[in-house]
Amino acid sequence: MAAQLTLKKNKKIIYKVPCKDCDLSYIGETARDRSKRMSEHRTAIKKNDRNSELAKHANDERHEIHLDNVETLGNESDWRRRIIKESLFTQQSLGKTINEVKHSLRVFC
Repeated sequence: MAAQLTLKKNKKIIYKVPCKDCDLSYIGETARDRSKRMSEHRTAIKKNDRNSELAKHANDERHEIHLDNVETLGNESDWRRRIIKESLFTQQSLGKTINEVKHSLRVFC
C-alpha cells in the first residue's frame, strides 16, 4: 500500500531541479514518473539538446545540474491545472529559474 502511494506521488507532479553551480533552478511538470523525467533530462544534457533549457544551461554555462536532488513542489492530476501551478511556481521564483514562465498569470492585480 505504501509503495503504491509513493508511486502515485512521483507522477503528475510539478518539480524543481537545482543547479549545483549557481542559485538558479529548473521548474517543470510531468505526468510521467519523476525518475523517468530525470532520465530524460540526463539524456538531453548529455546530447546537448538545444530544445532543453536545462541542457542549454548545463552545457553553455558548464554547470552541473543536481538531478538527484529533485524537489516535488506539488501534485496535480489535471494537466491544465498542473501547467498553471508550474507557471505560478516559476513566476514566484522571481527570476531564479533556468526556464521562463510558460504562461504569465496575473492573480493578484
